[in-house]
Amino acid sequence: MSDTQFQAVIACVILLLVIASAIIFARWNHSRLMSRARAEIEPDEALSLRSEFLDAITAASANQRTVVNTLPFWRGTGYRGYQRTMVIEPLLTEHIVSTPPSSGNAFANLFDRAVNYAFCIPASSLILSDRDWLRMVHDGVSAKNLVIERMRITLKSDSHDRTNIINSGGGNVSANQAGGNGKQTVRNVSQEHRSLPMGEFVELIKALRLDAVSAPTREVRQQINELADSMEDEVQADQPDELRLEGLLARATRYVKNFGLAMTTTKEVIDAIGNFGK
Repeated sequence: MSDTQFQAVIACVILLLVIASAIIFARWNHSRLMSRARAEIEPDEALSLRSEFLDAITAASANQRTVVNTLPFWRGTGYRGYQRTMVIEPLLTEHIVSTPPSSGNAFANLFDRAVNYAFCIPASSLILSDRDWLRMVHDGVSAKNLVIERMRITLKSDSHDRTNIINSGGGNVSANQAGGNGKQTVRNVSQEHRSLPMGEFVELIKALRLDAVSAPTREVRQQINELADSMEDEVQADQPDELRLEGLLARATRYVKNFGLAMTTTKEVIDAIGNFGK
């Protein structure tokens, strides 16, 4: 191998290491800022903001596929960029809104997207999806109901074929219904061991945060959110602690039992976990 070829190989290796390091940093910093935003903004406040934000986009969309400048909505609110991103991100994930098509140099656009993701820089322009524009403008569906409905649909339809596996189990417990003497059955997944995709925990985290919004008291809401945060921290770890995740899963099952109908979405996910692999 000539000196020129050797130098080219070294340059390629260095470039790959730089790219890998940049990707790792971007994911870490994005997760850090999102966790910080969730700690600073209560779930009910986030839902309210998200709904108001979506209402503002709809009001500014005289026609379908209107590109809406989002900056006026945030002006004077005092919310920082990463906090705005925490509010907007679920709307993008659920395809309720999208960013306008990029133009110009492809590499420059990719770089901008990477920087925006890493540092949680919110989109300044968004487009309401055709489907949701019709539902909100013509059918009169409120932004809040649309957001909650989409989150529930996503929880039910998410794929379960994830590659990361932990051990968990099955079994049944009874959950008291709020305001009544009846009982609902939910599977206790901590009693017998089997393989469980890590993706189930991602869905469970979403369900917990959704149920926290309608929790009967502030104390209950705080307990549910703390459980979701703990579960998310463990799921995102390089090597998740299986025993800790099993304990958190058992805790979620107890919450369903104790808080009843306030945990309806969480119950559905835990039931799905109990049925996995059958």
